[in-house]
Amino acid sequence: SWALQSLSIARGAPVEIGPQPGEVSLTGLAFMLFGSSNFMARLYSALAGIALVAAPLLFKRRLGSLATLILMAGLALDPGLVVMSRTAGGPMGAIGFGALAFALAYARQPLFAGVAAGLALLSGPALITGLISLALAWGVTALLQRRQAAGDEMAEASPDWLRGKEWWVLLTS
Repeated sequence: SWALQSLSIARGAPVEIGPQPGEVSLTGLAFMLFGSSNFMARLYSALAGIALVAAPLLFKRRLGSLATLILMAGLALDPGLVVMSRTAGGPMGAIGFGALAFALAYARQPLFAGVAAGLALLSGPALITGLISLALAWGVTALLQRRQAAGDEMAEASPDWLRGKEWWVLLTS
């Protein structure tokens, strides 16, 4: 249905665009410039998949060369991500361009990060779901770190004969 909406845009027919205006509009532009084909219908998702695989390059200094290479290979060969990048209208635009926007912001490239974030926003409601999931994961991590710090303080305040006993730290935290 996304490709048919894009084809209607390329032909100049009136169309009601669904929740993925970026993919439909840019695919319609590609249809207009290069003709309609299955390749052009899936180009946006494929480019988003490439952006997702390339994003770890911007963390290379922090991760190291080997970890970056392993992460890129894992992202490129993950079966679920491969399927999403070959599907027109899937959540790959939000995932790929969102990850690229985060990586470019980390690399202090605000203009390109803004463009990537705009493409992610135009990729549909999958971005909101992803951001909510990331916020929940961040909140749980912060809560667990706070609890661990409180447990460490409790362990330091315990009597000498209980210090170093893991069961005491778990029991009192």
